[in-house]
Amino acid sequence: MTATLKCLALTSGQLFMKLASRSRLWFTAIFLVLMSVCALPAHSQYADPAISGANFTPISVLQGSSSELTISFVNSGSTFLPGSTADIPAFSIEVTVCPAFNYYTSTGAPYGPGGVLFDWVALPNDCWRGTNNVLIPSFGGGDIKVLYTGNVVTPSPQATNINIQIIDFFLAFENVAGNDNLQPDLEVLPVAVPNLSVSKTNGSTTVNAGGTTSYTVTISNSGTGLASAVSWADAAVSGISVTGIATGTASGAGTVLGSCTLTGCTGISIAAGGSVTYSVTANITGAAGSNAVNTANVTGGGCSAGVPANCTSTDTDLIIAPAL
Repeated sequence: MTATLKCLALTSGQLFMKLASRSRLWFTAIFLVLMSVCALPAHSQYADPAISGANFTPISVLQGSSSELTISFVNSGSTFLPGSTADIPAFSIEVTVCPAFNYYTSTGAPYGPGGVLFDWVALPNDCWRGTNNVLIPSFGGGDIKVLYTGNVVTPSPQATNINIQIIDFFLAFENVAGNDNLQPDLEVLPVAVPNLSVSKTNGSTTVNAGGTTSYTVTISNSGTGLASAVSWADAAVSGISVTGIATGTASGAGTVLGSCTLTGCTGISIAAGGSVTYSVTANITGAAGSNAVNTANVTGGGCSAGVPANCTSTDTDLIIAPAL
């Protein structure tokens, strides 16, 4: 009401003398027009910093991969009165961006066409606080961008807190006490990796001297990703001579048995949760009382020539004299 009276005092006073000689009807009409202009809402003259949206692209990433956060910042204030302003004065607002830092962290300060309007300072817990370094006119602003890297698998999508705070020139703003706040989510997923294991057995603890035996080799993938370019080598350590290796069964979409020679098999792919089997035949060449030892060593899918321990398997049998 006070603002309206001041407006009327300034404008009607200047017109009174000019209208004094005219009819009362004309004066009444001009007075009503002045009342409607002076009674315009005060907020139409003030700046209004706002976040119209905030989103991660993509909204989920694998561990070690990145996602870009885009914050749509704008001065949504407007004015209808001649000579009034809705500008955001320089050094009058702060934007704070705080991620779920236990799961994903920024690779650097915010950037983008809206980001350059602010001076950014790093805070604890990977937060960034920016103070506007220039005047931002009505409808001015732009996208503020931050790049994040996923570090730890999230139990569910985790939020980043974005906040606007007025810190100075309070009379320039529509809502001094209010803050704009958004909480976009980012999900960090585990990297799909294979986890291979191998077993080799002939189902017995003894073999006959001068006889034969047959081993089954099984390679399984208990991991979350496809194992490709896998191979395994057959090492006849002692007491046997391998006579053949044949492909067996394959399970899991995308599993490939590959091809085999007397020394092993190559070109194998094993789907997550899948497995492959092979048959190895051999002659027993050791003397009774010694051992027949045969080993399978896997390479690829996290294995390197039988290392670590889950990538190798050995079958050891006592060689006995055949029954007479």
